[in-house]
Amino acid sequence: MTRGESDAAVRQLHEDLAKVGLLPLWRQRGSLMPTVPEPMAVPHLWPWAEVPPFVLSDAPVYEALKLFRTETSTRHNRRPS
Repeated sequence: MTRGESDAAVRQLHEDLAKVGLLPLWRQRGSLMPTVPEPMAVPHLWPWAEVPPFVLSDAPVYEALKLFRTETSTRHNRRPS
């Protein structure tokens, strides 16, 4: 296959893919896989001393939620009599 034939085959492949709503990943990868990292997340560190008050104050809420989920899932999983 010559270079010209190869280029024509690739163009035809791209046209065929487009007809069914597909795009070749290798033409889209610039935004998907940049050459250098482009993180959007902002790192954060919570000092451990700040965490327990939140966990302890919300513990009754989470316990009630856990009990509700257990009761609900038990009710839905029962076999009909």
